[in-house]
Amino acid sequence: MYNGEIEHFDASLGNLVQELKDRGFYDNSVIVFTSDHGEEFCEHGGWWHGLTLYDEQIGIPLMIKLPGNQLAGETNAHMTRHVDLAPTLLQFAGLPPAPAMQGKSLFLADNLSAGNADGRITYSHLDFEGIVLQAARTMDAKLIKANEGNKRGLLPVELYDVATDPGETNNLAGQNPTLEETMFGLIDQMQAAALENAVEPQAVADTSALEEELGALGYLGGEN
Repeated sequence: MYNGEIEHFDASLGNLVQELKDRGFYDNSVIVFTSDHGEEFCEHGGWWHGLTLYDEQIGIPLMIKLPGNQLAGETNAHMTRHVDLAPTLLQFAGLPPAPAMQGKSLFLADNLSAGNADGRITYSHLDFEGIVLQAARTMDAKLIKANEGNKRGLLPVELYDVATDPGETNNLAGQNPTLEETMFGLIDQMQAAALENAVEPQAVADTSALEEELGALGYLGGEN
């Protein structure tokens, strides 16, 4: 079934690209191919997604086609985050990123070289069905923090040398206190930055327009 989903998507993507070419839009378009998460196939004893922060779930594909096929075939091996995508697209639209955006473009404006070669880190957070996790990852190290007694049985602290152990199989927690403290500090910094820039929640008095939009998408109303 999973392979079938991939084949269906591949065919649909091909149709989209061909339509862009037929309409004369392809050459001047920016196309981003990515995903919201990975999938777990028992690499760490489980299936599905949304229950861990190992790389099989938070490592995602990312391919960007630039106007005129600039940088075609090049690979960027530096750290990339979802929050970097919006500033990247705005750059090619000739617009500045919004002040609240925490990401940075993946390309330098002057020569389109790697804008993310600045040592940036990734931060991940999960709170689902009693599993509460935070993770910080650099190019070389990754720390995962888990709540005590979580139903997945994840250890409170996992530390990995992802440069030599990309499969996250050898937990180094307790063996490198200096690195562990540094990684915990990164998690604290990223949490603080997220809270400082968070938008205050607001109650919406009239939800009729929203309900109409959701109904048009098939999320409200009707019976199966």
